[in-house]
Amino acid sequence: MRPPRIGIFLRGDRLTVVALTGRDRLTHVVVEAAEDPAATLAGELRSRGLGGGRLRVGLDRRVAVVKALELPPAAGGDLARMVGFDLERHVPFPPEQTRFDWLELPGRAEEPRRALVVAAEARAVERPLALVAGAKRQPAAVTVACHALIALLPRALPSRRTVWAHRHDGVADLLFLDGRTLLTSRQVGAADPAELGREIRRSLPVVRWSGADLVWLSGPSRDDAQAWRDDLAVALDVPATAPPFAAFALPLVAALPEDDPGAGLLALAVAAESRSPALNLLPAAARPWAPSRGQLVTAALVAVVALLGLSVALVHVVRKERYLGRVTEEIRRLEPEAKAVDVPSPFTTAWATGAPPST
Repeated sequence: MRPPRIGIFLRGDRLTVVALTGRDRLTHVVVEAAEDPAATLAGELRSRGLGGGRLRVGLDRRVAVVKALELPPAAGGDLARMVGFDLERHVPFPPEQTRFDWLELPGRAEEPRRALVVAAEARAVERPLALVAGAKRQPAAVTVACHALIALLPRALPSRRTVWAHRHDGVADLLFLDGRTLLTSRQVGAADPAELGREIRRSLPVVRWSGADLVWLSGPSRDDAQAWRDDLAVALDVPATAPPFAAFALPLVAALPEDDPGAGLLALAVAAESRSPALNLLPAAARPWAPSRGQLVTAALVAVVALLGLSVALVHVVRKERYLGRVTEEIRRLEPEAKAVDVPSPFTTAWATGAPPST
């Protein structure tokens, strides 16, 4: 059986854990104010039969710096070095204490190249790694939890300027999406829909939008979700709906406990995220090995060449066997005729009887 996929949303001293134990089944655990969080986490997982499998950790958005950097055309192929150099101007901690990852954003050929960068202070990454090690487990990834929400969406979405506002713990994580592509994120106060609407409007210039096409709202309890969406739609003058979760995610979202919808959804998203998330703060040496796209292509080409070689050899053997079969059949066909014309000569008869050959 496959090991469970376990996601942890880490906010302060509170751990929200979701383990995917089956197609439509999940286990939800909360560890809060524990004297030894690692030992408590290990005990909770063990008591629920969640042994084995790496742990995926999602950080609170407030501990990370998320920036969309515009890079000069001279960056060329050495984009990683340019991102590292330019990032120093945007983070409030020394470069040697910075852990970051990045991905290039899609754009037109005539536009400057842009990269979305996620950075955090080293201790913000080392703390969850120490927690995982203390629980006698290995890490699979360390990401910003709200970024993992995209894993719960369908793979194909129309290209629309969408703001996903996810409420939890008195704040809202804002994701700015073009279709399914993450452009940037923020964490803002969310005391009421009016405040949330103001913060969304204030954030639009960051992604160079004059407005959004759609707002998704998640996180509030089912009792007040529709009221928030109605008020938010009025405040922003755009439709406000629930996120269009993928078919696989719908029963999992419904299975989350009603008293923890915000943090629970973040932990679920972290558990459901890819084995190799695009923005991963886990040091490269600690990441589980996963073949890259280039390696997969190379392996596929090697397999095709090997298959072709085997096919050529097999065809050669089949042809040779068919040829030998035809020769054998021809010999069998001619054998009676050869025996019919095999008449003994006089010299052969004389030699056998000792009499002189007749002339």
